[in-house]
Amino acid sequence: MKKIPPDSGSKKATNPPTDSSRRQWPRESAVIPMVFVVDAGKRRLPGVSKDVSLGGVALNLNSVPDTILPGQEGWIELNFDRKVHRFPCRIVRTAATNVFVAMDEQRRAEFASLVSLIHLSSLRDNFDLLERWDATRGGKENLNHIKNRIQNHIQKKKRFNDS
Repeated sequence: MKKIPPDSGSKKATNPPTDSSRRQWPRESAVIPMVFVVDAGKRRLPGVSKDVSLGGVALNLNSVPDTILPGQEGWIELNFDRKVHRFPCRIVRTAATNVFVAMDEQRRAEFASLVSLIHLSSLRDNFDLLERWDATRGGKENLNHIKNRIQNHIQKKKRFNDS
């Protein structure tokens, strides 16, 4: 894993950096349940992502103990397809109940692919719910067309990930 120095000597950052030109990877808003795990699995901190990029993720946790410090290593757990997927990461900084982590370079693409699948699956599930509520024939035809396009995209992603 690439060594990532902490942003500052202090534990809590008061203002996150706003200069997006410094970012190596674009950020995408995504609210996905995740668990941040530290201390060799002894501490599990549930939360949700705020945004993700190929380089890392901003997590909003229920709480951030004072012992969570920049430079610590841990992993992110994602539940998908009845499996727990773990991705190594390192804390870059913390701010209030947010933890900003950098993903392991060798697992970045896998992490990004899984986040995309989870995001698309959520859309598919929402369309399934809408279909049940839509009683008109024309509406169902339009909804089915959109649903089929999303399912085809998900299948292509899965085939790509399996290869």
